[in-house]
Amino acid sequence: MKEWWKGLPYRHRIVCKCLALAVGVVLLGVLLLTTGEVIRVLTEEELGGSEESSVPREPVYRDLYNAWVLSDDGENVTVYADGCEESFAKGRSVSGILGGSRAECLADLHLTDGVITEIRYKTDRFSGKVLSVSADRIEIEGRGSIPIAGSCRGYRLFGTLSSLNLSDIPIGAEVTDFLLEDGAICGFLLAREEQMDTIRVLIHTSQYAQKFHQELTLTADTDYVVRYGAYPDRTEEKFLAGEEITFLPGCGYLRGDRVQIVPEALTGKVILRNVERMEGIGAYAGQMELVDCPEGIAVINVLPLEEYLLSVVPSEMPGSFPEEALMAQAICARTYAYSRMQRAAFAELGAHVDDSVSFQVYNNIEPHPNATRAVRETYGKKLYTPSGEPAETFYYSTSCGLGSDATVWKSAAASALTYLAAREIRPEGAFLTEVPTEESFRRFLANPDPRDYEAEEGFYRWQYQVERADSELLLARLQEKYHSSPSLVLTGTEKSDEFTSENAPERLGTLTSLEIRKRGAGGVAEELLIVGSEGTYLIISENAIRFVLNDGTTPVTLHNGKERECKTLLPSGFFYIDAKTEGDSITGYTLIGGGYGHGAGMSQNAAKHMANAGMSAEEILEFFYRDCVVR
Repeated sequence: MKEWWKGLPYRHRIVCKCLALAVGVVLLGVLLLTTGEVIRVLTEEELGGSEESSVPREPVYRDLYNAWVLSDDGENVTVYADGCEESFAKGRSVSGILGGSRAECLADLHLTDGVITEIRYKTDRFSGKVLSVSADRIEIEGRGSIPIAGSCRGYRLFGTLSSLNLSDIPIGAEVTDFLLEDGAICGFLLAREEQMDTIRVLIHTSQYAQKFHQELTLTADTDYVVRYGAYPDRTEEKFLAGEEITFLPGCGYLRGDRVQIVPEALTGKVILRNVERMEGIGAYAGQMELVDCPEGIAVINVLPLEEYLLSVVPSEMPGSFPEEALMAQAICARTYAYSRMQRAAFAELGAHVDDSVSFQVYNNIEPHPNATRAVRETYGKKLYTPSGEPAETFYYSTSCGLGSDATVWKSAAASALTYLAAREIRPEGAFLTEVPTEESFRRFLANPDPRDYEAEEGFYRWQYQVERADSELLLARLQEKYHSSPSLVLTGTEKSDEFTSENAPERLGTLTSLEIRKRGAGGVAEELLIVGSEGTYLIISENAIRFVLNDGTTPVTLHNGKERECKTLLPSGFFYIDAKTEGDSITGYTLIGGGYGHGAGMSQNAAKHMANAGMSAEEILEFFYRDCVVR
């Protein structure tokens, strides 16, 4: 059998050998494939793996735009972004491309699995005086209005490195560097802290009626120039003292960047012919800027802070007050203004404050020599909190013998203002740790204490008597307050504690109840419940309550018998209510109260009596602003 194939022809034997070899190769391949599959399965079972582990992992990509580069040693880059510091290694190609190290600049980084695969440094930077900041543009003197990139980031470089928002850019100062990319600002750097000494004030129309002017006629008491047009091709026109120029919205002067009106003498004043104040036509130190806005012309007075105070202090406190009281007022006014200069209230217009009671009344009364002396003698002095920040130096006219705290404004920041503490406004007056009950507060107002600093002041006690309660007028006041501050006028039901601001007051019906439902520090009214036959409403905050309960015609009677007009707000929120009823209806009401103003911070009339008693400006301020110091 072994030799059977030898009898075959030679050609046939070769074919048989080839077939046998082919079959062997096939069998060997099958055997190898089968064995490999077994080994693979066993290996995966032994390792606890699965077929998914063999799928390639997707790389993780991350982009950091406009990060602040702290260091770059050629192999690793450390950056600061989003409030934290991170370090990343460079990929080989990136290291080779750079061929060096850079730091203290902005950069875009592309990361793959935590390794830098691309980095682009940005060095095109410049500085300039910031004139205004809006959500999408920054206006810089000499450059005009520049768009802001969507990926823009800001950093404070002095002190502790930190991230900034657009609202942190100081208006009117030249302490910020900007970086450009494709014609847009991609980053800004607050390079240094500067003692800002120029304030920018938005000027209202006559009698503080409106923020925007529909027509403006001005001149100056010295020769002056008007600069207008778009940067860099500005036009400058010269005018003689007394020459007038009129601006209308959209006029040729306003077609470009903001207009500047600059007296040629530092002591010159710009006169706004159609802006009336208590003592006549408004005349303003410093320069004027005009901005064409959809609502009209915004007028901004730019002047040194100390010059501003010369017109604020006599507008806020009578020049006849004793020297130390005026000095305390000057320090308060300077500190308040300086705080607003750090964060402008009207950044989109380029103004830190306006000239109304919303901030500090400015230029309503001619400078008074006593007030001027108080400003000069306190030059540069401000009030600081224990942590070293400028204090919020709120002030008001007269107390009822008790002061409140920052919660009167119902703001998120109130809890941090612990130095605005409720206390008795009398010599060695105690700080208040508890809110008085309705009964105890009634007793307090009904029994004046001669030790109170302001016991002899007219507004120390007052009465507001509404003979006929007008439900329709009360509803209109509720609706007006709701449209300006929806969160302060809530709708609900008398028997429920659930109130909402989702809808404006629609009906009140017959008035059936007026009740101070909650009092705040010092006894100030904090919540007022108004119940009618067709609606129930809860009013929040002393200011809103003072607005809603004022009928606009009833005068307030002071405790010395004199009457005063009371057109917009009740004198204060320190009062209780006595209602006159017929059956279930309230037909009228009488408010027995005390004080004038919100009640937080320094009482100006108390400061007068303190100064007359021999207290210094610093002692007066330390009385009202707990643990704060003047320096």
